[in-house]
Amino acid sequence: PYSKLREEMYYKYETIPENVDTLEQILDTRSQLAKLYGKPSYADIATETSLFEDPEQVISYLKEASAKVFPKAQMQIKILENLKRMSEGDGGINDWDVEYYLGKAAGTLGNLDFDRVKEYFPLDIVVDGMRYVAERIFGVKFYDDTIEAFDKGDLWDASVVRLNVKDDANATLGYVYLDLFDRDFKAKEAVTLRARAGYARVKSGEGITKAETATARKPARTVLSLALAPND
Repeated sequence: PYSKLREEMYYKYETIPENVDTLEQILDTRSQLAKLYGKPSYADIATETSLFEDPEQVISYLKEASAKVFPKAQMQIKILENLKRMSEGDGGINDWDVEYYLGKAAGTLGNLDFDRVKEYFPLDIVVDGMRYVAERIFGVKFYDDTIEAFDKGDLWDASVVRLNVKDDANATLGYVYLDLFDRDFKAKEAVTLRARAGYARVKSGEGITKAETATARKPARTVLSLALAPND
């Protein structure tokens, strides 16, 4: 039902001319920034403070992950196609059909009482599970250094937990901040934020070339802040 309307709304939302102009400006600015720092592309700057060493590693990881999830994605598409066939007689899933039939699939196949489900997932077990999965996928280790962070004044609330992310050589790659409990003036929705501290400034007039300035940049550690919605 309303397939044509979904298609019309999809194209109106996805093809806003002003957005195209803005994206082109962003791409141009990123290209200029990469040249300023002597990098081949903005992707090389973006990966400086990530778990990946360069854009090629990112592409390799995405291809590997895609190959693993593709069979499951095909199964899910079959479910959406069956739902559309039962509803409209046509089983072909278009881009504008996906969100609509994902919602129907959740209602049809996932009629669950999430309050009851949450009883089987206490917070400490969920956090340990997240750490285990990340360690298996990325080959890193998580160490709780909340007390040290609290002593240094690095936490914005006493309930926040900080995990130190280290590689096989025990070098710190970054930190994960878990802000999991409700409090006044805190956002009510679940959010994930990537924070980045400042860079060391190089004073002008010190005889440093542009290339040396780019090399002298001291990227901050990647920081991930995770805040769950209340009672989740």
